[in-house]
Amino acid sequence: MKKILTFALSAVLSIGTLCACESKDDYVPMEELEYGATMRQLNDTDIDICYDGRFFTDDEMRVVADYYYAVQTKNKDLFLSTQSDLYVEYVEKNVGKTVDDYINNIYTTTAASIGEGFEYTYIEAVAYGDKTDDLEIDEIISLMDSIYEENGKDTTFKETVTSSKYAVLDLMAETNGEGYTYTDQVVYIFTCTDGVYIFTL
Repeated sequence: MKKILTFALSAVLSIGTLCACESKDDYVPMEELEYGATMRQLNDTDIDICYDGRFFTDDEMRVVADYYYAVQTKNKDLFLSTQSDLYVEYVEKNVGKTVDDYINNIYTTTAASIGEGFEYTYIEAVAYGDKTDDLEIDEIISLMDSIYEENGKDTTFKETVTSSKYAVLDLMAETNGEGYTYTDQVVYIFTCTDGVYIFTL
């Protein structure tokens, strides 16, 4: 009887050791998982937004949701909260359009694809990137640096940036009761010492 118990215990220990080894071999550190492996969703925004929290912060995604809701509702004040004041002044001066014109232009472009009166129901950030794979980020920083210089700022825009990245978005929307998906929309997200700003090209 003692031999049987000893054998059984040995078998259990062997299986336990084997399982432990297999688990260890299969283990992948969280930081090595590809984008999309740990998705989360914000529900305290006007448009629900889903993203991988290892690559984007809640604050960044709130501003993204605000940006699209502002365009959908043509809410000037909310739109301005997602933009750099100096960039807005630059656009008005050099493009010859007011903020209202700028918002209406974005709205009209979107409506041409998914219809007038659209309402965004859901946003998913399907991909992440930074300046290592998109030179537009450096172009935006260079433009903003020149705007800062023209306005006599004591610092450069680059010196205020704590994080720069872009998100590729799929946006779900409804128009007249029909559902649409507006895919592959790229937004550039700059987290700065004075706020989070959205740029689109």
